[in-house]
Amino acid sequence: MGVNGLNKQNNILKSYLRLYIVSQWGAQAFQNMLIVPPGSGIVHQVNLEYLARVVFASNSWLFPDSVVGTDSHTTMINGLGVLGWGER
Repeated sequence: MGVNGLNKQNNILKSYLRLYIVSQWGAQAFQNMLIVPPGSGIVHQVNLEYLARVVFASNSWLFPDSVVGTDSHTTMINGLGVLGWGER
């Protein structure tokens, strides 16, 4: 990878970091919202192994879990019964 490639990669990582910081700030307005930092793993693997709760309870009500991801594989989570939408 040449100097131009490294500069481009560095700019992409800075962009993801800014998005993560803003997302963390916005998540404070919601209960039970998790933001996964960049570089934590492949999105669908993180969904399946760490985030998926399938159903959660609140005040004697049951709610289906859902996820919106930036990976076309995000919808693999549907196999567990979690509503998943992949944005690409």
